[in-house]
Amino acid sequence: IAIDDAGYLYIGDIGNNNESRKHAFVYRLDEPDPSKGNPGGRGEKLKPTATWKLKYPGGRDGRFDAEALFVWKGRGYLISKLLTLKYATIYGFDLDPQKQPSKKKKKDDEDGDPTETLTLEAVAEIPIRYPVTGADISADGTRLAVLTVGGPYVLRIDGDVRNAARSKPAYRPY
Repeated sequence: IAIDDAGYLYIGDIGNNNESRKHAFVYRLDEPDPSKGNPGGRGEKLKPTATWKLKYPGGRDGRFDAEALFVWKGRGYLISKLLTLKYATIYGFDLDPQKQPSKKKKKDDEDGDPTETLTLEAVAEIPIRYPVTGADISADGTRLAVLTVGGPYVLRIDGDVRNAARSKPAYRPY
């Protein structure tokens, strides 16, 4: 789950433990007003206002598991969760509604979902070898926090996610 400055929530259906999924999905919703819920715990029904169907780059070998989603400056980002001790990679995709693909069916959409597929773009390989389980960016964009099974990392990125590749992360084991 991620949030942007415009009051949207982003929910990622991005897990791929067996690397068998061909696509990941991210849904945008208007942030709900908790005061509109009733005492029984049921609030208003939430409906996505936008959906991104994401394809892993590189064919079957490019598929990866992910648990980390964050949003910064009109882009969504996923971080690979690898069990191989290789460096994790940050992948990005555009959130601009004007740049969204059409609802036209494509050849790789045999799953029946009419949403056009966007291929994730590699942004930065980061010097983190533990499996990544979450991430978020500071409000001013200077730091990226990455949670792993071994502990949290903080990378100085100074407003540009690509800088994560050159950053020496601060790390604290659990």
